[in-house]
Amino acid sequence: MNDPVMGGKSTGTFNIKNNVGVFDGVVADVPSLKAPGFIKFEASKSEFPDISNCKSIQLVARSLTDYKGYSVTFGTQWAYLECGDFYASGYKAPFEIPKSETYSTIEMPFENFSSCWSGSTGLRKKLC
Repeated sequence: MNDPVMGGKSTGTFNIKNNVGVFDGVVADVPSLKAPGFIKFEASKSEFPDISNCKSIQLVARSLTDYKGYSVTFGTQWAYLECGDFYASGYKAPFEIPKSETYSTIEMPFENFSSCWSGSTGLRKKLC
């Protein structure tokens, strides 16, 4: 999904090549907000394996740019009553990908995720 908010200029694509998901794009400032927009990809599958006994999620990724604003969100938990943010849903955690031509394994412990985050900034308000 490209940034649909208030004239956002961010663009991205997601394709599968040789069994590898390739998420590529540019995040640009939203002119009217003078703040970064976003790009994202979503899975449309309705059922996933039970990972409740796992301790983390891992991504194998690389970035050709030095960017510090990555995050991953999963689930549909809506924490409006606890956190007061109507637009935030799911469990979210930030992560970093070192700028490199080679792939890195990024591990995100579940304890770093929160369902209490800001829908406007994407930042966590508190940990779970």
